[in-house]
Amino acid sequence: MIYLKKLNNESDFAKVVNLRVDIERILLESERVLSFDVEVNNGVSAWLQMSDDMISKKHLGWKPPLSSFLENKDEKWTSRCHQTYRECKINNFLNCNCFEAFDTLCYDMPYTNKILRDLKMFKSFISIIPPNYSINSHQDSQPKLHIPLETNEDIYFSVDVHSIEHNKKTGQKLSMHLPNDGGVYYVNTRKWHSVNNMSNKNRIHISGDISPCMIELLN
Repeated sequence: MIYLKKLNNESDFAKVVNLRVDIERILLESERVLSFDVEVNNGVSAWLQMSDDMISKKHLGWKPPLSSFLENKDEKWTSRCHQTYRECKINNFLNCNCFEAFDTLCYDMPYTNKILRDLKMFKSFISIIPPNYSINSHQDSQPKLHIPLETNEDIYFSVDVHSIEHNKKTGQKLSMHLPNDGGVYYVNTRKWHSVNNMSNKNRIHISGDISPCMIELLN
């Protein structure tokens, strides 16, 4: 079980209380297998966990966000899938439960991989958001855990906290910065959310899906 403590008394943002991570070790392992000397443009990401059905060299390494899915949007991604990616997106990812199939570790990163396993994360990836760039408001199929690696106070999440999961926007957003302090953070990304990098530096995070039944929110 992953135990969470609310941030600022908001249940859509929380911090894992029973684990801290060594940011420098993760950065060193990531640099060794991926290299951060990459052209970021409008952002890049690299899978750290994939499904056995899809793992191949063409999906490994730095790619534009969601490119793996968008290039194959009319295919079923795993043997657990009942719909194509296009159909899942049209249906706002309701009843989408294939995320647990994304559990095959992609790289020889012993420390990082142990963290992903200890946190019971699936479908994990590392992403770089460039300076002065925003990711538009969207919804994910599952909530996510985030491990901030490089960030600053001018980079923040915004969540439509009053919306119902996988439903319409209300426009009432709460914004919060997640520091790279060795903490692991929960964000309810099933609600409408966006990411804003208002700084002149890259934002680097590891994030991945977490099953709601595997978390417990402490009072």
